[in-house]
Amino acid sequence: MPCTRCAITTMDPETGARHPDSEPLKTLRSYRLMEGEKMRKVMGTSPRMGLQMSLRSASGGTITLNDPIYVA
Repeated sequence: MPCTRCAITTMDPETGARHPDSEPLKTLRSYRLMEGEKMRKVMGTSPRMGLQMSLRSASGGTITLNDPIYVA
């Protein structure tokens, strides 16, 4: 499913204060909003950043270096 950017990016890590103009989310919203009315109802006004994925395997499985991984 689509992954959106959270409001924590608007906070200064040194002080914990939020950016007064909600940057960088304000700028990201100008070109990274979810497309389509149905998706915006579900995801709100948070800018889209990528995709959430998870591993579907038997419990206790392990991924190691050079293992083939397939995405469908």
